[in-house]
Amino acid sequence: MNFSKLLCFLIVFSFVISCKNDDSAIGPLEPPNKEGTLTLTTSVVVDNDNKLILYNGGDVALKNNVVINETTYALNTTDTDFMVGKAYTLTIGNDSYTFYRTQLPVIDINTNGGEIIDPDKIAADFVLYETDKDPFESIIGIEFRGGLSVTFPKKSYGIELWEDTAGTTFNESLLGMRSDDDWILDAMYNEPAKLRDFVSHDLWLDMARYHYSAQESDITFGIKRQYVEIFVNGKYGGVYWLGEKIDRKQLGLERYDSGIRGELYKGDDWGEGTLYNSLEPFDNNSLFWSGFEADYPDDIGEVDWTNLHDFVDFVINADDATFDAEMNTRMDVPNLIDYFIFVNIIFAQDNLGKNIFTGRYDQDAPYFHVAWDMDSSWGNDFIGDRADPATYPLFNGMYRRLQGNNDFVTALKARWMELRGNLLSDASLEARFIAAHNYLSSNGVYEREAIDANLIQKPYDPAEIDFITAWLKERNTYLDGWIAISETP
Repeated sequence: MNFSKLLCFLIVFSFVISCKNDDSAIGPLEPPNKEGTLTLTTSVVVDNDNKLILYNGGDVALKNNVVINETTYALNTTDTDFMVGKAYTLTIGNDSYTFYRTQLPVIDINTNGGEIIDPDKIAADFVLYETDKDPFESIIGIEFRGGLSVTFPKKSYGIELWEDTAGTTFNESLLGMRSDDDWILDAMYNEPAKLRDFVSHDLWLDMARYHYSAQESDITFGIKRQYVEIFVNGKYGGVYWLGEKIDRKQLGLERYDSGIRGELYKGDDWGEGTLYNSLEPFDNNSLFWSGFEADYPDDIGEVDWTNLHDFVDFVINADDATFDAEMNTRMDVPNLIDYFIFVNIIFAQDNLGKNIFTGRYDQDAPYFHVAWDMDSSWGNDFIGDRADPATYPLFNGMYRRLQGNNDFVTALKARWMELRGNLLSDASLEARFIAAHNYLSSNGVYEREAIDANLIQKPYDPAEIDFITAWLKERNTYLDGWIAISETP
C-alpha cells in the first residue's frame, strides 16, 4: 500500500471511530422521545360502546399520553407520526380503544334523545369535520329514507339544514357540492365493497348527454357525492356517501308558471307505465301513476299527468311511421342511447322501471332519463351476493320499440364505439374502481365497519375488487359482440 492510500484509510477509520463515540453524528440509537401529551380538541369522535376513536384532523405528533374530551389515554407505539388508516391502541384503566386517523370527512349527529323515524323529520345536532377546515355545525332535521333500505339495520337518512328546531331551512354548500338545504346520507348497506353505486354516479356524470346543455351548461346532470364516516348518538355508523338530490333545481328545469313547464318523475315501482308495457288511466288528485311518482311539480292542483300519459301512449301505441317520424321531437334520443348503454354496461336490472328519473326541460321539449340508485350493479344483486356477468341485454318496452328503429341502432353502435375508446374502456373502468377501493382501504374503512355486524350485510372480501374488474371485462366483451350485430331484440 502506498503512502497516499494509507493516509486516506487512516482518515476514514478515524472518522468512523469518532462517530461511534458521538451519537449526534449518526443520529439517535434509541427510540424517539415521545414523552409529553397530545391534546385533541376537534376533529375527533369517540364511540364508547365499540371502543373506537376516530380522528380526521391534520398532521400531529404522537405522544405517550393523548387527551380527548378532557379524558387522558395512554398510547404505546414507536410511531411519531399519526399514520392514516393504521389502528393504534389507547388505554384508560382496564379499557382499550382502537384509535384511527381517517382522511374521510366525519359527521357526528346527536338527536339528544329523540328517535329517528320516517317520514317525519326530528331535530338533531350536526357537526361535519373536514381535514384542515373549521367544523361545520348546524341543527338538522333527520329522517330515514328509502324503500327496501328502510328495513336494513344500517339506515340511510334524509337531512335538512335548519336554522332552528322549528324547521326553518337554509342553504349551505357541503364538501364542495351545491348550496342547498336538502341532503342524502346513503348507507350503501347491501353493497359489500361500497364502490358500485358511488362509481356508477361518477360514470353517469361523465358520459350522459342532455339536449338543453346550451341553455343550462352549468348544471349537474345527476348528483355529486362524497364518502364520509358517521356517528349517530355517539355510536359509529360506518361509511356513507353524503350527496345531492335529483330535483328541478339540480337539473335546471323551468319552473311552474301558471302551468306546467319543466317536469320530473321518479320511477317508484315496476309499473305498466314505467316499463312502457300498457297504458293505464290517471288521477290528477294523486302524486302516483302507473309506477311513476311526481317529483316536480309535486303539489296537488299543479300535478297533471296528461303530458306523461300522452308520451307513454306514443311509445306504446303509435304506429311505426308515426313513431319513426316523431321520436326525435318526443324523446331526447342521444340521452336515451347513453342511458341504454349505461344500464347495460353496469347491468342495472333494477333501473329500467323503478330507480330512474324521467324529465322534461320545458313545454314541448323531449323527455330524457337520469340515472339513480345503482347499488345492484356490476355483479352485485340487491342482497349483496355476487352475480356472474349476464350474456343478454336489458330492455323495457321503450327500448324494445327503439331497437326496431334503424336510426337508433346506427347511433347506438356509433356511440358505443366512441365510448369504448375512452370512458368505457376496460382500463378506464378498472381505474375508477381501483382508485375508490384504494381510498377506502388505505383509510381503514373496511376494518372499522367490521366492528359492528349491523353495519355490513356481507363481510368485506379483499378479493371483491378483483371480482369487479374481471366481471366488467367479461360484460364488456359480451356487449362488444351484441351491439356489433344489433338489429332487433
